[in-house]
Amino acid sequence: MNRTISRLFTAIACLSASPLFSATVKDDFRSGFTNFAKPSSASVKIADGILSNDTPYSGYTALNADGIGDFRLSFELKLADRKLKENGQFSIEAERGYGVWRLYFIRYGKTSKITSKFFEKGRDKAIFDETFDLDMPFDSWMKIGLEASRTIFKLKVNGREYVLGTAPGSGKITFGSYRQPFAMRDFSIDYKAPEKILPNRLPNSSFEFASNADVPDYWRGFGERYRTLGFPGEFSTAEGRQEFLRKFQLDSKEACHGRNSLRIQAPFHLMNPLADPPPGNTSLVLSCYVKSDRENAEIRLGVTGDSLKKPLLSELFKVGQKWQRIELPLGSVKEKISVFAQPQGEAVFWLDAFQLEEGKQATEYAPCWLDDGFALPYDVNKFQCAENVNAIRSRFSPQVLVSGSAPEIAETALIPSDPSKDRFDLKVRLANHAETPVSGILTGVISGKSEAEQLKTAGFALKPGENGEVLLKDFRIADPKVALQLSAADGSGKTLGQVRTMADAPPTMRLYPEYSSYSTEKEARVVVEFAPSLLPKLKGGKIEITALVAGYPAYAWTKNVFPLDAPESRQIFTIPLKKQAGEKWFTLTGTLYGADNKVLCRKNAELLTRDATVPDVRINRINRGVYVDGNPFFPRGIQCLNFREKQLEYYKACGFEDLQYVSHWLKSGESVEFAALCGRMGLKTVAFHVSRPFALSPAEMMKRLRDTPALVGMIPNDESADPIVRQEAATVNRAAPERLVWVNHHFISYRAFAERLEEMPGDVLSIDRYPFIRQPPCRPQNTMDIYSIEQCLEMMDRDGRRERKPVFLWLQGAEGFAKEPTPEQLTFQVYIALVNHAMGFAYFGGIPQSETVWRKMIELNREIQALVPALFSLEPEPEAVCDNKEIRLLAKKTGGRITVIAINRSLEKVRAGIKLPGLSAKDGIEVKFENRRIAPDAGGSWSDEFAPLSRHVYEFSM
Repeated sequence: MNRTISRLFTAIACLSASPLFSATVKDDFRSGFTNFAKPSSASVKIADGILSNDTPYSGYTALNADGIGDFRLSFELKLADRKLKENGQFSIEAERGYGVWRLYFIRYGKTSKITSKFFEKGRDKAIFDETFDLDMPFDSWMKIGLEASRTIFKLKVNGREYVLGTAPGSGKITFGSYRQPFAMRDFSIDYKAPEKILPNRLPNSSFEFASNADVPDYWRGFGERYRTLGFPGEFSTAEGRQEFLRKFQLDSKEACHGRNSLRIQAPFHLMNPLADPPPGNTSLVLSCYVKSDRENAEIRLGVTGDSLKKPLLSELFKVGQKWQRIELPLGSVKEKISVFAQPQGEAVFWLDAFQLEEGKQATEYAPCWLDDGFALPYDVNKFQCAENVNAIRSRFSPQVLVSGSAPEIAETALIPSDPSKDRFDLKVRLANHAETPVSGILTGVISGKSEAEQLKTAGFALKPGENGEVLLKDFRIADPKVALQLSAADGSGKTLGQVRTMADAPPTMRLYPEYSSYSTEKEARVVVEFAPSLLPKLKGGKIEITALVAGYPAYAWTKNVFPLDAPESRQIFTIPLKKQAGEKWFTLTGTLYGADNKVLCRKNAELLTRDATVPDVRINRINRGVYVDGNPFFPRGIQCLNFREKQLEYYKACGFEDLQYVSHWLKSGESVEFAALCGRMGLKTVAFHVSRPFALSPAEMMKRLRDTPALVGMIPNDESADPIVRQEAATVNRAAPERLVWVNHHFISYRAFAERLEEMPGDVLSIDRYPFIRQPPCRPQNTMDIYSIEQCLEMMDRDGRRERKPVFLWLQGAEGFAKEPTPEQLTFQVYIALVNHAMGFAYFGGIPQSETVWRKMIELNREIQALVPALFSLEPEPEAVCDNKEIRLLAKKTGGRITVIAINRSLEKVRAGIKLPGLSAKDGIEVKFENRRIAPDAGGSWSDEFAPLSRHVYEFSM
């Protein structure tokens, strides 16, 4: 992001520079509405040096000056306790030439936050929307500052600064409130006269900004539409990539405006994202500067609302070897449009200074006003797109059915009370945010898949502001997941609060076979996990593991007894297997006996045997990894659409061993042929084949693909919460039970299934999350949205642990609405997945446009290949401890070798100390992939520095 960085220092300098203001207004509010307009209602008044609204009613007033350009204002603000249930806010509204900034100060209950929004002129949806928490005590004066200019828009509260964006243009500034009493004093503003409005609607129109240094943001060089799924198949070879790099490149030696132009040559073209036209019946005109390496070279300039094959308007222009401006009047446009330029013939072209503006003739070129956002500080965007993070966080929070100010049902936890009898107590934390005491009855209802509803009650009494715990005792819970419903009522029976949530019940004992299926094996390993509270009762006891033929419980297929002389929390026992023909299910029953030979508990699991197949695909329930023909299989490929043999050769030469392909876009014969070709090339495949009216059903397609050895599994569903998804997955599984079924979700559909008592559908838990698309325009800085990946992974890891299923993640690769991910963002995606036990991923969108990004994908692929032995370790994971909460860790033990994966989730550089209690390095620590070593201290710990979103991988022998 070299160009952006150079602009960044300029922008930071502007933060401390003192702009030359042309006018100053100071108001101590002792002369009435001298400097402010007549308020919208009588609730807003001025008295005794205070501008205020001490009522719950709305009211607003604006500065009398209505042409305020750049400004710097300050005042003191006090918010009064509203004592109302409805939301309210104090607001500042700053009109700018391109739209309006609105700041909302919100304080009620536990909520204390500021929301910043920018609305383009004529638009109802904010293009910038940021919320951040801030302590704003009631009835306390706060010092407020606000600065606006072309390069910065920042808020200061009690000395703490928040950079919100940029604010060119001019207009009125309005203050007021809605259901939020307030008081203002000591107001001051310095401001300038309005400046000229820049007309250009095209971001990065002169190619100055490139998050990845080889391609400009907001422009693409191929594809029928801007949103194209990856690099064209016909160019996805070593030669094709080199041709693209030669014929589509930023050129810093030739520029009509700024420092860059774009050098381009057919068969590639230039295209930008779809964008809204201005509101109203306004004419538009498109222009750009262009030159060629020859005279009379032809290039087509145009716009489209859909694809290049259906342009709304285009024209062929002849240009020469000197810069010239070409211009295309568009008339009135009422739909979203993309701008494109298509070189003709063999000529080389240089393009620069595109401009889309209102009017019938082009005016002097100027960059789009949004471009100044590229140069804002790196953390300006941090709280943008937080709604995605909040939506996923709610997966871990109770669903509020009835809300009241007191008490809040804040936290719940199931605590084993008698582990041998599956007895639990439910601990509930209540919080009283009211100013009066509250008391009543808490009722808890627990329901499971195999248990009837159980209801328990307990009383509670809380003082104002007090938190307290209530214990609902003696639930019998045999299921691993249960539904909780909690209701708090006062003495009269009135409901004060009600929530519903799902909870994992810590199992007393659980057992499961190592693999999801067996074929030619003569024995099977069975894993048994014991609750820590049960371990003291086990010494001198035993466990009996019996395999019963499903549907014929009178016949014991195998029966084995194992002594528990030194019980541990996880133990593995080996039982014999007898050869069976065809697919057969068995019920594994583990009966636990104490030293007195009395039964402590009994648990069941399923074991499947089937005929040997090629390939042999199964899941290891210990490490939750996939094995193909007995070898670890960590899928880490791309999604491809139209590869043939030459493309697959290149793809494999880049180090990839598998890919996902969209089967339902192909004819059934083509899909089978492609899977067979992958097999001949030594590549494994997963078919993405969802139900479509024009395609075979997923189950029918699976039957046709079943004889292709390359096929590992199928994804028959994408982002659907319809309950029929479960049936679809089961149908596909019956069509080829030896293959795996991925059921893919976004976080909304995932939550819909996770909140049911049944297991998640499918063999593999899969989700897609793309946090670098649909970001605020011209803001390359990272947002909180990156943490939505982490939250999805934490959610799936928890469910995967309970159900012993692999976690699979679709990552953003070539997919881009404005830009492709940077190498740093790619690294974060991959390694935050690894530390959350993801055992596979795919890059959505295929091979990226940027060679920088593609090379990073290849590098990460090779890193994972080197980590596969550690990731597939069957040994218990060592405990890893870090003194910095921003570092996430995963430690793996393979024999005498320890691997520690560490990822910095922070947007800042940090230093962290890491330790594995009880373990220390014998010969120093190797930092893999970095060609360096670290010496641990005497206690076996070590310290290292992490760049933002970066990873380190440590390896050492014990």
